[in-house]
Amino acid sequence: MHNDPFEEYIRQGEPNQYEKAQAWKTAIGLQAVDGLSPSAYLVDLAKKNIEGQMSLQALHTLLEHYYESHPNEQDRTSEADMVSLRISELLLEKAFTFTPNEYLSIHRYLFTDIYPHAGSIRDYNITKKEWVLDGDTVTYGSVSELGATLRYDIEQEKSFSYANLTMSESIRHLAIFVARLWQIHVFGEGNTRTTAVFFIKYLRTLGFTVTNDMFADHAWYFRNALVRANYQNLKQGVYRTTEYLERFLRNLLLDEDHKLSNRSMHIYSANGKNDINDTNENNKSNDTLRESSLEYTVDRDAMLQNNTIKDTHNNISCNSNASKHMIPRLDEFALINKLTQQSIHNPTYVKVGVGDDCAVYDTPRDVDQLVSTDMMVEGIHFSESTTAPFDVGYRLGAANISDIAAMGGTPRHMVVSIAVPKGRPTSYVEEVYNGLRNICADYDVNIIGGDTVSTEGPFVISATVFGDVPKHQSVLRSGAQDGDAVFITNYLGLSYVGLHSLLEGSEDYPVSQSVHQRPIPHVECGIIARDLGATSMNDISDGLSSELNEIAKASQVTMYIDESKLPIHPEVHAYCESHHMSPYFPMWTGGEDFQLVGTIPADKAEELPAETFTIIGYVKVGNAQVLVARDGQWIPVEAKGYNHLSKA
Repeated sequence: MHNDPFEEYIRQGEPNQYEKAQAWKTAIGLQAVDGLSPSAYLVDLAKKNIEGQMSLQALHTLLEHYYESHPNEQDRTSEADMVSLRISELLLEKAFTFTPNEYLSIHRYLFTDIYPHAGSIRDYNITKKEWVLDGDTVTYGSVSELGATLRYDIEQEKSFSYANLTMSESIRHLAIFVARLWQIHVFGEGNTRTTAVFFIKYLRTLGFTVTNDMFADHAWYFRNALVRANYQNLKQGVYRTTEYLERFLRNLLLDEDHKLSNRSMHIYSANGKNDINDTNENNKSNDTLRESSLEYTVDRDAMLQNNTIKDTHNNISCNSNASKHMIPRLDEFALINKLTQQSIHNPTYVKVGVGDDCAVYDTPRDVDQLVSTDMMVEGIHFSESTTAPFDVGYRLGAANISDIAAMGGTPRHMVVSIAVPKGRPTSYVEEVYNGLRNICADYDVNIIGGDTVSTEGPFVISATVFGDVPKHQSVLRSGAQDGDAVFITNYLGLSYVGLHSLLEGSEDYPVSQSVHQRPIPHVECGIIARDLGATSMNDISDGLSSELNEIAKASQVTMYIDESKLPIHPEVHAYCESHHMSPYFPMWTGGEDFQLVGTIPADKAEELPAETFTIIGYVKVGNAQVLVARDGQWIPVEAKGYNHLSKA
């Protein structure tokens, strides 16, 4: 808000004035989420309330009389005034119950006599055009499940334990909770303001002093961050992210100073780039969002050395043998205990988790087991200039989970080993592990063991993933048949563009950079293809040319590819045009997109969801090779691309 009418009270007022001014400022600021502005009359009344000249009850009466005598002003300004008054009352009130009824009651109190449905769950489905989504809408809760979903989300949060979480982990969890609560969109109108009030009061029960200006000055950012946390468009390369919410919450709860830019959240903004690499001369180091751990009020290293952080989760510990080399200034086992907290996301089949010589897990009788492993070595697979510590762990998890997806399977468990260069801050290791834990949580993958050692060499992290697939339904590379259709999922080449644009220091390719830093494994797509009878499948980790040749060789078939059918993402097209290369070059040769390529009987191909799958060719019996149609000829595609796709 410009020319803040409450600044004097916040900076210099008595404690009682300070509290009231904060409540009023937040209440008025929240009206911005619906494009509303309270009247100057309300602001004047609010000042009198802050100074003790007028009670809130008296203010109620005056405001009602004002609008009765000014019928021409009975527009949404009156809504902004009345709701601001009611929000300030609720924020000054200490009573709060963390229940669905409390949530409904807040809405009823805020919007009584304003909306006929105040406090009532909507009975119709809704869509809302969002500026930040370029006119698209979030998929809101279905009318048939609103009450049940609200109860479920609140009960899940009520039963959640924050014990032994880092502050970074706690903030991420809070971001996920409030995003899910808002996404339900229980009411026809007034959801964001209700959610904000409920959330503020809940945060106070967790011990946070929520009295700064964040909700007041950045209410519109808060709403847009909720939108981005609940929207994805795989075809366009847009994915759900809580990063914007986490940035907001870090400023709110930790008094950090991260840049909050609505423009950067727009899905097609040239400055989008997950809003993580935005620069602000007045900000604290932006590295704090990912690269530093959020410290408690005591020194974490000291706590670990004194073994004051204890594992309170019976099924969360670590499998590790004593190491000859210890992490500097840390007990290895204490670090492992710290890293492996909150790592069991699906305990169904876990009998013994981290903490013994081996983990013990069960598998149903009607499945085949899958196992795969990947390693990332600093200087070979990633560098500090393009990959934040969080993304190192995230990418490793994505690579492993994608291997399971390529078999049509479901990932279940993971074991992790880390070699840490001597002198590397423990915060770095924690952030790497946070990234890994983050993607594992998204796919209900349990981290059930591993090892951590110190090394003289580069940072190395290795993960082995275990999964399963229904008996005899594994989708192999060797199953492609004569007459099959060839499919891919989504766009290719984005990771290539993301990596190279990061190395160039460009901010013009936010989607590509997001895909490179945090690729998405396509487990659901793999299961869909398997259930429809896919005969072969591979994940695109080394480029389309390489993966197709692997299938052709394993199946002893010829694969005919119509290059014109390959969908080209606008960022890939723009990058290649500016660098004078064919847009197909990164699609054929670039790796780490982790999309799926495979074959399926032609009569089943049309059942593949068109929004995710694209048919790009067909299979014939013949030599083990891949041919692409160009200039009226069938040109062989080598495993690392082919000459005709070199720079123009």
